[in-house]
Amino acid sequence: MAFVLGVFSLNAAVASIYISQASLFLSESGPSYQDDRLGDYDPIFAPQVNTFESNGFGVVFDSNLTNNLGTMTWSITNNTGGDVASSQLMGFLDADLGVETPGLGVLNYFDEYGEVFGPLDSWEIDEPGFLFGDIYQHLQDTGVLDNTNNVPVGSPEDVSLALGFEITNWLVGETIIATFLISEALNGQAGLGQFDTLTDDVLYFSGSVENIGVIPIPGSAGLMLSGLVLLAVARYRRKTV
Repeated sequence: MAFVLGVFSLNAAVASIYISQASLFLSESGPSYQDDRLGDYDPIFAPQVNTFESNGFGVVFDSNLTNNLGTMTWSITNNTGGDVASSQLMGFLDADLGVETPGLGVLNYFDEYGEVFGPLDSWEIDEPGFLFGDIYQHLQDTGVLDNTNNVPVGSPEDVSLALGFEITNWLVGETIIATFLISEALNGQAGLGQFDTLTDDVLYFSGSVENIGVIPIPGSAGLMLSGLVLLAVARYRRKTV
C-alpha cells in the first residue's frame, strides 16, 4: 500500500519527535518474537532484540525517516519449514513529543495523551510499562492487544502506541511486508494519534500489511535458459543492424 504523506507549507513547524523504541512483534497464539530497530538500546541493561531469525523468520528492515517522520518497513519471510495458520503482527512505537525545557533540550514526556481514529484490526494506547502500563506484556507475552486507550485526553502521561494485524494462511516461503507510517497528519481514516498538551506537537501512527507471496530465486536451469534467450536476442539484433 502506498502512503500519501501530504504537502506541508515550508513555514509549517515540524514536531519535535524523539523515538525511544520502534519494534515489530509476531505472535502465533503465545509469546511473541521481537525485532527492535530504532530507539535507545543499552548494550547491557536493555539491548536490542531480534528473535525472529532464531525462530525461522527472515527479516529485512528499511527506514525512510526524516526528523523521525516517514515510514518504517519490515519484510518478514516464513522460513520455518511449515505454514503458519494464524498469527498476529504488531508494530510498537514509544515516542515522545516536544522539547519543553528551553536551553536544556529536556523532554517532558508525562504531558501527552492518545486517541484512536477509524476501524483498526487491533490496537492499544498505554503508558509503556515504567509505571502502570501493560502494553508491553501484551506485545511480548500474549500477543493480543486489548483495544483500550489507557492514556486518554484529560489523563496525560507517557504514551506508547501499538497496531496489530491478523495474518492467516502464511505459507512457507511467503513474505509479508509490514509498513508503518509516522506522520503529522492522519493518513487515510485509521490510525492512532499522540498529542502534547504543552507544545501542541502531534504525531499519527498508521500502518498496513501486504502478502507478496513467494519471491522466486532462479535455479541453475532457469539461469541457463535466461542466458540462452539473451544470447539469441543479441545475435538476432547483430544480424538486423
